[in-house]
Amino acid sequence: MKKNLISEDIRKMMSIITYDRSKTLNENINYLNEQNFKDLIDTKFAFKKITDAQIKYNCVPKKFALPLAILIDKGYKKNFLKLALSIIGRESSFASGTRYSVLEPVKELAAFFGIDTSVGPAQMKGDTAEELGLNAPYLTTYLGALDGAYQKILRSINIAQSKGYTTQSSNLGNEGTGIAIYDIAIAAYNTGDSIITKWCESNVPERIKQGLKNECDSSEADKTKEVKNYVPNYNTERWDKVKITTHGYVKETAGYFKEFNCF
Repeated sequence: MKKNLISEDIRKMMSIITYDRSKTLNENINYLNEQNFKDLIDTKFAFKKITDAQIKYNCVPKKFALPLAILIDKGYKKNFLKLALSIIGRESSFASGTRYSVLEPVKELAAFFGIDTSVGPAQMKGDTAEELGLNAPYLTTYLGALDGAYQKILRSINIAQSKGYTTQSSNLGNEGTGIAIYDIAIAAYNTGDSIITKWCESNVPERIKQGLKNECDSSEADKTKEVKNYVPNYNTERWDKVKITTHGYVKETAGYFKEFNCF
C-alpha cells in the first residue's frame, strides 16, 4: 500500500515538474530522454532525486527543489536562478495561495483559446515565451516556469550590460538586491525591457526637484550628465486594479533573493 502511495505521489510530482499537457505521453518521454532527464522516468530513482534535491536546496520551496537541481546540473548560473525563483515568489507566491489557485486555470484556458495572458508560476505571457523559444504549456510546469524566468532574466541582464549597468548598487541601495544589473533586470520583468536604457539628469525643474531622471535620448535630458545604474520608478496598474510601483516590485523580489542562501 505504501509503495503505491509513493508511486502515485511521484506521478503527480512528475506531471507538475516536466509534463507538457499539449503533448502525448510518448512525446513527453521522448523529451525527457532528449534532455538527459531519462532517469526521472524511473519512479524509484525520481523519488530519490526529489528527496536529495529537497535536502540539498532546503532554502527553496520543496516543489522547486528538483527543477532547480536539474537546471544547475545543466549549467545554469546560480545567481540568475536565484533571481528567477525570486520572480516566481513575487509573481505567484511559488504557485500557491488562493488567488493563484483560482485564477491560474482560467488563465490557462484563455491562453488555450489564443488570448495572450500570463500563465504558470512565473506568470509569463505567451508572446514573451515565444520570443524565448518556449511554449505556454511548458511554462505551467515548475521546471518550465523556472526555466522561462531564467531565460527572461538572462536576456534582460545582457541588455543591461550593453547599456552600461554594473554590479555596483543601484539607486535602490540595500532595498534592492545590492547589484544594479539585477535590479534593472527584475524591473524589466515587470515593465518590459524598454526600461533598460541610459538615463541622464533632467532639464525639467519639477523633475529635478523630485530627483527624477530622463532617458538620455530625450529632449528633456542633460546628455552631459549620465546617471549610472539608475532604476526608474513607474506606477502601473494590474488588470484587477491593483497598483504596483517599479521600486516596490524590485524590493519585494529582492526580499526573496536574499533568502536563497543554500546555493
